[in-house]
Amino acid sequence: MLQSWDGAINIFPRWPKPKDARFRNWRAQGTFIVSAVQKGGRIVEAEILSEKGVFNGPVPTKSKIKHSINLVFVVF
Repeated sequence: MLQSWDGAINIFPRWPKPKDARFRNWRAQGTFIVSAVQKGGRIVEAEILSEKGVFNGPVPTKSKIKHSINLVFVVF
């Protein structure tokens, strides 16, 4: 459901598209906490929290996101 390596976070990379799924507060590489929801084969919600207080890198643009979703980045 979640893969993270080399500065990238992949959400539902191998999850079957017909199966709805969700996860909350899973840890990703680089002190990030990730939550997401997939419905009808699309990621409809994603939240990425940084525990370090720093987000190094660009916020993804629509060209980098396969579908339009509600994506929330929180830095604390």
